[in-house]
Amino acid sequence: MTLERDRRISIYTLQAVKRLRYMQVQKVGEEEGLCQKGHTGPGRVKETD
Repeated sequence: MTLERDRRISIYTLQAVKRLRYMQVQKVGEEEGLCQKGHTGPGRVKETD
């Protein structure tokens, strides 16, 4: 039982870290104006000639 419980805790921890890293990357991209809000909607990326 303990091994299974520890395994689940480890999986949940890894998933939480992944979500936090993804959110951090999105935040940095938004601050630098690099992220798009949606795949089909208008984005924040400006095209340069």
